[in-house]
Amino acid sequence: MAFYMFVANCCFSAIGAFFLAAPASTSEYRFFLLLGLIVGLYQLIALWQCAHNSPSPFLARLVRTAVAGSFILVPLFIYLLITNPTVLSN
Repeated sequence: MAFYMFVANCCFSAIGAFFLAAPASTSEYRFFLLLGLIVGLYQLIALWQCAHNSPSPFLARLVRTAVAGSFILVPLFIYLLITNPTVLSN
């Protein structure tokens, strides 16, 4: 499962490099953001479901805690970036 997530991240990064290499329009940024949300959501759900396969119960709880934190923090950061787009500029 980890290999498939790695391949999905590599493909997503390649798409991002292709789309965002040249100055992009707002609609392209929104499309890339939506695609990233879909890929990230798929990966978080897959991690949550596969956490019980861990040999250690501690690691399973750690993975599920990290996934739960991501479900909270990712929408928060997206909201902050949408409401204040200059947060990432120098």
